[in-house]
Amino acid sequence: MNFGIIIPIYNVGDYLEECLNSVVNQTYQNLQIVLVDDGSTDKSFEIAYEYFQKDQRITIIQKPNGGLSQARNAGMDYLMSLTPPPTDYIVYAHSKPFVPDYIHFLDSDDYFELDCIKKCAEIFVSHPRVDIVWHEYSYFLEETCRKDITSACRQIKLSQDYAYPPEQIFSKMRTRHFSFAWQGAFKSEFAYQVRFIEGIEFEDVAYGMMLFSCAKSIYLLDQKLICYRIRPNSISQSTLTKDSDLIPTYAPYMQVLVDAFGGDFKKAKFYSFFYADCINIIKTHQWILEKEIEKKNPVLASELKNFLAFRALVFIFSRKHWFRSIDPYHTQEICDQIKSYGYKPNALRIQIQILLYKSENFRLLKLLRERIPLIDIPLKTIKGLIYSLFASDKV
Repeated sequence: MNFGIIIPIYNVGDYLEECLNSVVNQTYQNLQIVLVDDGSTDKSFEIAYEYFQKDQRITIIQKPNGGLSQARNAGMDYLMSLTPPPTDYIVYAHSKPFVPDYIHFLDSDDYFELDCIKKCAEIFVSHPRVDIVWHEYSYFLEETCRKDITSACRQIKLSQDYAYPPEQIFSKMRTRHFSFAWQGAFKSEFAYQVRFIEGIEFEDVAYGMMLFSCAKSIYLLDQKLICYRIRPNSISQSTLTKDSDLIPTYAPYMQVLVDAFGGDFKKAKFYSFFYADCINIIKTHQWILEKEIEKKNPVLASELKNFLAFRALVFIFSRKHWFRSIDPYHTQEICDQIKSYGYKPNALRIQIQILLYKSENFRLLKLLRERIPLIDIPLKTIKGLIYSLFASDKV
């Protein structure tokens, strides 16, 4: 059983050795390790090349900067032999690639626990019908040098260390904030179908929904097998800091937005997030239609649309007015397209959804049941009634 490990790299010279050490020293050794240098301008490539010279399992793809999604896609293209590398890509390889059995992503400022792949492999062997292993992670706060524990899978109201169909997992999530990229391993055959959307933030939102919709069985592994580093100048965390000294040197694809907003990085980043949410909704909705998920698995289609409805109402229609004067990507037109899919703006429904999902224990539902003392209505039923209001155009 072979695992393909895809690591996008961009200006992480201070962290890359720790990341690569965690991969090459895995207790499970049957790996193909693909490092995708996405136009780094620091010492990252030199560090990667040192590891390439020492480990026959490592391949390096050196390419112009195109963003995290493009780097991950390039890694999949190479492993799966989907398309030959473009002429401006340089590939350093000891041998030709072959299609791995499973793929696991890792960001280059994070690191694996040493038994990460071994634990995933054990699940795939003992549960041959499992398509995806979704494991837990810890996180390291760089500013405080503190390692903490988080729990993604425990945000799902299901027992851990069991396998479930995707529709059951989506239906039992306590939060509507879902994404998936490096949180587990999956069958490599899905790389033929699912791609990261290039040129946007939050690329793992649509990717996770599309990937999970391909699976029949997803295993929730209650073990923390990755350490996720939270640092001030990373892609995801540098967003809106009040300290201008911490605003990073942004990737070239952000330059258009920064120029459009008169050099205001924070406004450009806010807009980039807004645009990403729009595109994630559009692409996922189109995926549901193209793959005929409503016909093949209507329960899953319904759950996916519930997630899209939440993002549309909370992140799109409540914020679209912010960008009417400056709108380089024409997001107002995209919002109209989202409305045409049936995800329509309504302030009351937005507030209902926020109240419903802000509290893990659904205290609003308990409050409502207390207000109806003569009728014994289960909390699940109350939730359904409120959600029917949220989904109705009459509210």
